[in-house]
Amino acid sequence: MNDQPTPAGPPADRLGRLPVAIWRSGTPAALLIGAAGGAGFCLLGLPAAWISGAMVAVAAAALAGAVVDMPGWLRQLAFMVLGFSMGANITPAALARIALWPASLLFLAGSIATTTLTLSAYLRIVHRWDPATAAFSAVPGAFTYLLAMAMRSRADVPRVAVTQLIRLLVLTALLPLLLGALAQAAGAPLAAPTGNAGPVELVLVLAACGLVGMICERLDLPAGTLLGAMFASFLIHGGGLTDARLPPGLLIPGYVVTGTFVGLRFKGVSLRLILETSIAGLVTVMLGLIVSGAFALAAARLLDLPLDQLLLAYAPGGVDVMAIMALALALDPAFVGVHHALRFLALSVVLPIWLRRHIE
Repeated sequence: MNDQPTPAGPPADRLGRLPVAIWRSGTPAALLIGAAGGAGFCLLGLPAAWISGAMVAVAAAALAGAVVDMPGWLRQLAFMVLGFSMGANITPAALARIALWPASLLFLAGSIATTTLTLSAYLRIVHRWDPATAAFSAVPGAFTYLLAMAMRSRADVPRVAVTQLIRLLVLTALLPLLLGALAQAAGAPLAAPTGNAGPVELVLVLAACGLVGMICERLDLPAGTLLGAMFASFLIHGGGLTDARLPPGLLIPGYVVTGTFVGLRFKGVSLRLILETSIAGLVTVMLGLIVSGAFALAAARLLDLPLDQLLLAYAPGGVDVMAIMALALALDPAFVGVHHALRFLALSVVLPIWLRRHIE
């Protein structure tokens, strides 16, 4: 009896099987579906079409059982490129209002606290959810960190996950429409400067931003790759070292990858549980938008900041997606990104204290 392993075959055979292996990984299918969804939303003239369209299409494919996936390095690469563009497009006019950021962060803190308490009470009183599940489902943002805590608690983790995913899906699809409707009332969008740097200079600056982003990611900073690349790009461009910028059309793949990444979070989620949780999830989205919108409106009137920018900064979504959406909607990505990053850091400190009674 021969116990020797079967030879893998000549290199030519292995190379011939490589395209099949890549397709079976689900990555090409996910990106094609995402690109098709983004193109469809773009043809409809919807704002931030490549992000929201990709997200909706990939989420639908994942729920239908399609083999879709995406490696983490591809998401990080897209975040690095988008972070570079975010930093390059931060204008002096936007930074002139940086003195108003601390006051705006106070409004954000009030929005987070009011949103969490309102949604938790709604889920307990109206839907009769147990206190632990209601509390974890009510937290606006910090999805991955929140689920890690929920797994050590008495909460119904699948229900918490689905409620949070519905909120993220609806926010990503709905916010561009809402902000587009408010565009004229909120003021002119930030202008996107153009650069004339050569390809070698552009690659070097991208590599520097990517390096800073990777360091921030290894330090476990929220959306480290994205925000690290953004601030590195801002320092390089702000210091007058380069005017290297990517044309807006070249950012489309990054938007598609971002939307695909969000849509893939529905992979393996039970459609039955989504239907059972849909009403609670949709109502919490609307309540969260009403509460955060009220705080954004108050901050806009008192601080003289753009309402659409504040709505996106206060929206109960993830730091990476909301910051990238600011870039896609020509808003201030630094303002939005910093607000959501500090939201995550604040929640990381407060949540273990507020939810400790539910931890087993």
